[in-house]
Amino acid sequence: MKILEQLALFFTFAVAILGCTLPAAESGESKQYNKLENLFGFEMVSEGIEVKVISNGCTKAQNFYSEWRQTSVGYDLSIIRRTPDRCRRAPMVETILIPLDQSMRNDHLRVLNPIKVKP
Repeated sequence: MKILEQLALFFTFAVAILGCTLPAAESGESKQYNKLENLFGFEMVSEGIEVKVISNGCTKAQNFYSEWRQTSVGYDLSIIRRTPDRCRRAPMVETILIPLDQSMRNDHLRVLNPIKVKP
């Protein structure tokens, strides 16, 4: 019985040491999220393009960025969410303004995000 107790103590000690030496898991907030956002509509306005996205209470314009790619006929636009909305409010549609350069407003603009119907 003494050998079993020593063996259990050894394995407990080994697991504790290995657990301390393994790299810590990164939290989800520190990693770059970068997700192509589902849009629930968009509209061109004088300042840029207003997009409708789902929010759980913590969505802000700073959570998004836009990627532009020039094409032969204009521009392709992708709206990317930097960080997930981890709040727990009931989901609702929020409008976010994405500013546009004046030269882009007169060209052909194609939005590459998936377009969804309101829930």
